[in-house]
Amino acid sequence: MFLCFIISTSISVKAEEYKSMIRYDRIWEHISINWGDLNAYYEKFDGSEEINGKTYHRLVSYCKASYNYDAEGEPYILNVDENYFRHEGYLREEDGKVYTLLSNVEYDDNRFSGTLYVPEGNEAHPVDLKEKLLYDFTCMEAESYRGLQVDDKLEYYTEEMNYKVKSIESVEIDGEESKIMRIAPDFEWDYGHGEPIVEGVGIASYGCLTTINFLYLPTCPCMNYIFNRVLSTDGKVLYKNEADYVDIPFGDFLGVGSLTDEPSDAAPIYDLYGRRISTPTAGQLYIQGGKKYIGK
Repeated sequence: MFLCFIISTSISVKAEEYKSMIRYDRIWEHISINWGDLNAYYEKFDGSEEINGKTYHRLVSYCKASYNYDAEGEPYILNVDENYFRHEGYLREEDGKVYTLLSNVEYDDNRFSGTLYVPEGNEAHPVDLKEKLLYDFTCMEAESYRGLQVDDKLEYYTEEMNYKVKSIESVEIDGEESKIMRIAPDFEWDYGHGEPIVEGVGIASYGCLTTINFLYLPTCPCMNYIFNRVLSTDGKVLYKNEADYVDIPFGDFLGVGSLTDEPSDAAPIYDLYGRRISTPTAGQLYIQGGKKYIGK
């Protein structure tokens, strides 16, 4: 009986291990849709820096792909900018909590606002940078934490707000059982079921670094910027946006290297230039269902 208790306890502890978001074997895909124009941006971690005695990991966008639509309304690759580059900010993790760095911090009535710290055009001295909590995966259901809301459309503008955990679920990502926490602003009124944040992924609606825009809603329903999926560097789709996923091919330009098994015939087939193919040629490399395979 005592041995069984030890075994079950160790299994429980293992199940509660935090799944890191700072992963160098993953690629985050975000898409922007503006009056029918579809662009995809690909982010990854790109080295670390010591700032104020702590290690922070740089998140960068390193590739941009533009898409168009064929006569059947299916997206295909129009252009790829493999030299695209933009700093997205810095992350640090500790004990299930994820932090980022802010500059230009201003306080007003015990509240603060600021901008995500990126090196370009930012002359902030390290002592003027403030570390702030982005996600807290240690919270239990009905608990609250004070985190950030980040608005990319306002040049990384952030402000602090209280988030309440509405519910906790789980999902398997690349063989790991990961936690989904649904959070909402902890206001007097009820925000319903809440929006998801995911261990190993970050926010499941608006991206790895950018938290949910509860206060700054899009002014036009035809314009949107959302997280789409997380890919492994060997070409697997690990996680998709559960609400607004857009099925687009990503081709060879991401640098993913392995071939997958032949996918389902239901998905459209594209060549490496993003052109839709009706009859694959044996021995040629194609994209179907977001995965690479060799025609037979």
